[in-house]
Amino acid sequence: MNHFYDKILLALAVLALAGGTAVYFTGNSIAKSSSANTESRPYEPVPVPKSDFPEVSWSEPVAQPSGFLYDVFTPFNIFIDKNGNFTQVGPNIKVFANTFGDPYLIGIERPLYRIQMEGFIEEDPADPSKVLILMYDEENNESIRARVGLEYADTEFRVDDFRVDRVEEGGATYKVAQTTITDLRSGEQVALNDIEAQYNKGFSATIGSREDLSLSFQLTDVGATFSTANGDYSLDAVDLVSGNVTVTKAGDDFNDPITEVLFAEEITESEPELEESVEDNMNSATDISFDSFF
Repeated sequence: MNHFYDKILLALAVLALAGGTAVYFTGNSIAKSSSANTESRPYEPVPVPKSDFPEVSWSEPVAQPSGFLYDVFTPFNIFIDKNGNFTQVGPNIKVFANTFGDPYLIGIERPLYRIQMEGFIEEDPADPSKVLILMYDEENNESIRARVGLEYADTEFRVDDFRVDRVEEGGATYKVAQTTITDLRSGEQVALNDIEAQYNKGFSATIGSREDLSLSFQLTDVGATFSTANGDYSLDAVDLVSGNVTVTKAGDDFNDPITEVLFAEEITESEPELEESVEDNMNSATDISFDSFF
């Protein structure tokens, strides 16, 4: 039975092949060829309008900026600026100048500890318990006369110890009174003396802008960031002893980071030049009027 179907399929295939061959050979004679008469319409060239392209120039290659994973020969983006020059900077990208910029240090403040030592009065040099210690409450702005061993509930501290040390420095000898108190709020012992103020932990650095004197930033943590019209900056370090801060201007695809140490300085807004010129003109007019009398 299978051989019978195979013979039928073979016969159909032969018929299809024969029909296709007949169409191929007989179809060429049926198709009509056509030709265009070009004698009455000779060929005339059509002028192509010439496009005017601006002349552009490409700057000399420079070192590849940092931040790329691979070295590339061709810039990843190419733009044409308004002057017809090639550039890698897009029209909406602001590139900061390769300078540190306008920030300056206005000052560094440290929060005072709430209890300070101002001095002492010795009633009996041989008996420390009779020494009157002069303290100052920074929160309530009032003076306190304290003695060793006594507790002061209103101000929440207790005097534990008192002594007077003799310090020699530069050929001179002077006394330094020192006392140790217990802060009843925190339970910590705090050492105070009468020549140096005691500060809490922390700081507040004020950064200003040379270009906009109304702009200032209060920074209380290392790593804090701020921004001006010249770029983005971060506070890297604070030296409370020397009174300076280290600030870094962030880099970008075109500029490397710039770090500078800033010291406190005072910058005041200068008077307008117009007022100076008016004053000079008034002085010169006065001189002319005065000379006219002679």
